[in-house]
Amino acid sequence: MKKVLITFFTLAVAFSLYGQSSSAPRQSDLDDNFILYSLIAKRCDRYMPVNILAECKESVSSMVKVLDPHLMFPDTNSFLFIAFKKNLIEVLSKRDTETYLNKLQSEMNQFLIGENQNFNLWDFTLKQYKRPELAAQMIATLFQDTTHAKLHLVYLEKADIRGGPVFIRNKELLSLTIDTMNSLFDYSKTNAHFFPRNIKANLNRSLYHFYVPLHLSLELKTQGTKKLMAFTAPFLMTLTYEFITATPDYRYVLRDPATLDPRKHEWKIRDIFAGYLGASMGVDKKITKEFKFLSDSFGVSTKNTVTALLFHKK
Repeated sequence: MKKVLITFFTLAVAFSLYGQSSSAPRQSDLDDNFILYSLIAKRCDRYMPVNILAECKESVSSMVKVLDPHLMFPDTNSFLFIAFKKNLIEVLSKRDTETYLNKLQSEMNQFLIGENQNFNLWDFTLKQYKRPELAAQMIATLFQDTTHAKLHLVYLEKADIRGGPVFIRNKELLSLTIDTMNSLFDYSKTNAHFFPRNIKANLNRSLYHFYVPLHLSLELKTQGTKKLMAFTAPFLMTLTYEFITATPDYRYVLRDPATLDPRKHEWKIRDIFAGYLGASMGVDKKITKEFKFLSDSFGVSTKNTVTALLFHKK
């Protein structure tokens, strides 16, 4: 995930959520899970009725454990973030991951040379792993940053993390696969090849905005979390990031903007829509809102828009 969550930790430090000084503390002084939980739980306070507020916060806590976030400061002027750390190491240590990435690389290359215009990342991954839960987990874990920076791979390098015998080979293959993805993004006029075919929306090329909420909602549902909360926690995670980064001064760390300008913030609203679609798909929640609704409604009231997305209100 390029920046979806690293900003949470930096902001938590910078704004001294726990009464610490404004100077950035070392990673050992931080409880990454608690910081992230605190920021998202603030949105439970804002949008959830009192009778289900505790349930919302409990689901956020469960979600953060699945997310397994880690922050590292390689030097005094930079930081790196990784999600699903334990699972990423395990996945890159498996031989069947090498098979998956090689096949995916071949499928995308065939698309690029015009031999397979029917390529679809979700269909391909689901065919390989059979179950939606596993398919979503693989995509969310491996492709959490599909930019050229590949920050999750940089994290592994800086932390000098080593897995099983095929770990290094899989890491190199994953890097190559992300490069090919970016070529396909640039080549194709649509990003539809990277999302489930039933998602009829022009989403941004940042896969994590859709697949991370999808994976998290599926996992929460598997754990027995109620449908509304299995949807709500991953959706609020996306919402929190997008609201916080709506302005350069991060004034919305603990509160939300009253509105979002649909022209100025179209990209952000589209990413919020991706989170809504991913979390909805994970719990089989009926998708009742189109992108135009979000675009129009956010320009009037963010609170009313979020409430409508959560509770099917007009």
